[in-house]
Parts: sequence; structure tokens; C-alpha cells
Amino acid sequence: MYQVIRTIAVDNLFQLVFARAVVGRLILSSVFSPGRPIASML
Repeated sequence: MYQVIRTIAVDNLFQLVFARAVVGRLILSSVFSPGRPIASML
């Protein structure tokens, strides 16, 4: 049972890191190309 909980926790951690990376790339691309607003990318 503990193994299942640990697997879910690790999976959630990877999803959190991936989501943060995607948001970071959106913000960076919007900063480096101000012609395209963030709203159009979301």
C-alpha cells in the first residue's frame, strides 16, 4: 500500500514540475516576443 502512495506522490511531483516548466516557457516566450500576448497562447 505504501508503494502505491509513493508512486502517486512521485507522479504528482513530475506533473507539477512539468506544469511549472510549461508555464515558465509561456512567460519567457511572451517576454521575448511581446507582439504575442499570453492570452492568445493559453
